[in-house]
Amino acid sequence: MWITVLALAVAVNFEPMRLGLITVALSRPRPVAQLLAFLCGALTTSLGAGLLILLVIHHGLIKAVKFDGSVVQIVIGVVAILASAVLASNLKIPGFPRKPVPDNDISETGAPTGQPRVPAVVKRLAAHTKGLVRGSSPWFSAAMGVTIAVPSVDYIALLILIATSGSTLAVQTGALVTFVVVANTVVAVPIASFLLAPEKTRSAIMALRAWIAARSRRDFAVVLAVAGCVMIAVGVS
Repeated sequence: MWITVLALAVAVNFEPMRLGLITVALSRPRPVAQLLAFLCGALTTSLGAGLLILLVIHHGLIKAVKFDGSVVQIVIGVVAILASAVLASNLKIPGFPRKPVPDNDISETGAPTGQPRVPAVVKRLAAHTKGLVRGSSPWFSAAMGVTIAVPSVDYIALLILIATSGSTLAVQTGALVTFVVVANTVVAVPIASFLLAPEKTRSAIMALRAWIAARSRRDFAVVLAVAGCVMIAVGVS
């Protein structure tokens, strides 16, 4: 159980969307306050949802369903490999651009030929979103933290693995807290670093984001596939 918890927690720190939102928070006024709000939103959502699911399973509200921890690990690995296959394809996925459009398919305006014009309501919504991003309210950063921490399929599968490990509720809660803390290291470290060297911290985060943005979908697919194979190996062993 602990190997899976730590492996997934470390991997979560390198999610492109998480790093992108952290960069957005750093670019807003009072970056330390923005990061603290982001961290509070993420911790509250992750811990709240996690504890709720653990308590539901621990108190036998779904005891009719029997889970094998090793099977759950294998399932997580298979899901990761399937996700890597999707990433390696040319399907449209938010945050992961597809292959570039050939030059002969681009009009004089720079947009792909045949692409519909953006409606006015969408333009107004985009302008309003830019206003929120450039604002100074930490509530927007907290909302970003909540968004990034909404329980995903792999997080729910991990909670099921923890809840069916046979450990006491205290140990299960410790595993959950460990996962959440390690998974948010990428947020906590810049807060401490920003207090000591704000400009260097901002530059380092920007450089890391640029490096990740330069990676192709297939690069992320390889990493995800390797993680999936590790999960399957742990489940089988």
